[in-house]
Amino acid sequence: MKVLAGDFKTGTALIHRGRWGLGKHTHINMPKGFLSYDRVELKQIATVKPLAENGVDWGATAAGGLALGPIGLLAGLASAGRKLLAIEFKDGRRAMVECEGSELKVLLAAVF
Repeated sequence: MKVLAGDFKTGTALIHRGRWGLGKHTHINMPKGFLSYDRVELKQIATVKPLAENGVDWGATAAGGLALGPIGLLAGLASAGRKLLAIEFKDGRRAMVECEGSELKVLLAAVF
């Protein structure tokens, strides 16, 4: 999962399981600084809102193809499986993240 904007530093966030990597997903390590992370429990998530439709964004893919040629076209198609989400935590912090379907399921289950 990648943090794009919000109250956390941009970078890679990791969803972790319980002790020794077994059991239920328990927390997310959100980037805080250089090689430091802020541990946020999944039960602290208040809302998860999708910001982009699933599947290929043909407009962005075409714009990338026009602006950057074949490389931009491939980049647009490669991002087809990713979801853009807005996450709000109970303490008021927010984050805009890009994640895969499996990560989305974990986040939605935490809110349910």
